[in-house]
Amino acid sequence: MSPLHQFATLNHNRAVMVRQYAAYLSLLSLMAACAAGAMEGSGFIETVRKGLIAMMIFFPLGWFLGELGRQTAEDMAQKDLTQNDLADSSPGLPTDSVTAR
Repeated sequence: MSPLHQFATLNHNRAVMVRQYAAYLSLLSLMAACAAGAMEGSGFIETVRKGLIAMMIFFPLGWFLGELGRQTAEDMAQKDLTQNDLADSSPGLPTDSVTAR
């Protein structure tokens, strides 16, 4: 059994990565907007309003990018597992991704 099989069998909610990425990106946009407002000397209400607008823009963007990253990671892991399974089933054929031991 290859080391990658242990990750392929984990039971987890697939949307966790998506939600975390969206939340982190929206919080970073809030922090950036608040820092920009503080450096400009803007009022508190105006700064918070701009920060909340930035969060509303960047949360969906983060959700989309997180989903894209999740799908890419799963596809790459599936491809690696398939290549390793093929290499294990036919040890006489050399492959680029698997080194002989």
